Amino acid sequence: MSGRVRGDVRVARVILDAYVTDGRGEPVPNLTASDFLVRAGRKELEVESAEWIPAGKPEGPVEAVDAVQAPMGGAVSAVRYPPGRILVFFIQADIGRYRAKGLMRVRSEIGLLLDTMLSTDRAAVVRFDSHLTLLCDFTANRAVLEAAFSEGLRQGTTPAIAPSPFPSLAAGLDADAARRAANVERALDLVARALIPIPGGKVLVFLGWGLGIDRAPREGRDLARAFASMAAARINVFTLDVSDSDWHTLETTLQDTSALTGGTYEKTHIFAGGALTRLAKRLGGRYVLVCVAPEDGVLAVLDVTLRERRGDVVSRAYTFAP
Repeated sequence: MSGRVRGDVRVARVILDAYVTDGRGEPVPNLTASDFLVRAGRKELEVESAEWIPAGKPEGPVEAVDAVQAPMGGAVSAVRYPPGRILVFFIQADIGRYRAKGLMRVRSEIGLLLDTMLSTDRAAVVRFDSHLTLLCDFTANRAVLEAAFSEGLRQGTTPAIAPSPFPSLAAGLDADAARRAANVERALDLVARALIPIPGGKVLVFLGWGLGIDRAPREGRDLARAFASMAAARINVFTLDVSDSDWHTLETTLQDTSALTGGTYEKTHIFAGGALTRLAKRLGGRYVLVCVAPEDGVLAVLDVTLRERRGDVVSRAYTFAP
C-alpha cells in the first residue's frame, strides 16, 4: 500500500511602494514589472507585478464587499481601502530660534503642497515636542489642515481630537503612550503602529531637524522599532529639513531615514517653495511592487532600480521576513 504525502508550499511576498520620477521630477507612469530590478543583497528578486497608482485612485476597493470563502474553510473578509492618498504631516517642534524660524518658513509655503491635494486624499497632522500630539485626524478639509499646521508651531496642550470616520489615525493611536513618548523616535513608532490597520501605502512628511538627538541607546532601540512598524504600515518618509543652515550634525539621520524608507530629503532654508513643489510632483503617483521574498535571513537590504528605462526610483531599502 502506497501512501501519498500532500504539503502546501507557501511563497512569501514583499510589497514595496516605489516612486519613480524623470529628470524634471515628474512621475513616470508607464512602467511594467519587467522594467524593475529588485535585489536583496546579491540576489535578484522576482517582481511578480507592478501596479501604477496615480493620485486620485484608491489602491483597492473603497467599499468593503461581501466576505469570500477561503480554501479549506473559513471566511476572509474583504479589505476596505481609503479613497486615495494617505498623508501624515509630522512636525518636530523646537523652541530654538533657527529651527522655529525654519518651521514658520515651511508653514508659509505649505499651501504649495496642499494646493495639489485632491478630494480623495486624506491628511493628518501630528506634532512632537516633549510628547506626541495629534493635531488633526485624516481629512480633506483644507481649512482644518491649515489650522492644524498653525497649531503645530505653538507650544502647550491641545484638546483631544475625536476620531474621524475611516480612515482614522486617532482610532489606532495609543493616547497614553503618546503622552509618555520621550523622544521623536518613539513618536514615529507610535504613529506607524496606528497606521498599520489601514491598508495600502502611506506617505509621512517629516518636517523636522534630526533624530538621535541625545545619542542614547534608547533612541536607537526606538528607531529600530519604528523602522519595523513603518515597514508593516508601508510608510515612505519624505523629509523637509527645517534647520536654518547649510549643514548640521543631525542631517544625516534624516537623510538615512528617508533613504531607508523610500522617500527623499530636502533642505528648506534657502527656497522652501521649491522643495515643496518638487515633493508635490513626486507624490503624483507610485508603483506597488509585489516581489517574491528572499528565503534566507530575517532582514534583507533591498535595492530597487530600473533595468533599461531612465528614472529616479525611491523605495523601501529593507524588509523583514513574515
